Amino acid sequence: MVYIPPKKSIWSCNMDTEGRKNSCKFRCHNSHQDISKSPKHWFIIISDKNDQDFITALPFTSTPSQEIRNGGVTINSDDVTSFSKSQNQFNPNRLTLALCNKVCRIPREELQKDKDYGMLKKEKYNELVWEVKAIIREV
Repeated sequence: MVYIPPKKSIWSCNMDTEGRKNSCKFRCHNSHQDISKSPKHWFIIISDKNDQDFITALPFTSTPSQEIRNGGVTINSDDVTSFSKSQNQFNPNRLTLALCNKVCRIPREELQKDKDYGMLKKEKYNELVWEVKAIIREV
């Protein structure tokens, strides 16, 4: 049975910021993503119904070129609380943005039980959702 991750939870999985698995080094290099860590990235779950095969998520980045091109909502360590027994904690130690214009779908099987890294606080999560809605209306 596959784990059902809660909304607002933070995960690290082997996907690039477009939600693609096994992203090639050439594509990561051309989009200015860190090749040494590619394709592992942080994601925040934003979908309400997480019992389907794919989950809607937003990627996080600290890469300067991504920050300039995509904007996004700043995530600080004060915005995150832990919620599982895993003792893992997402603790951004530099400018970190949730890329609200890069909504993607990731397979639920990539998210293993007790491998979460915390949960966004409600106020910050609501800010992300409003930003995503604003971007969708612009298109």
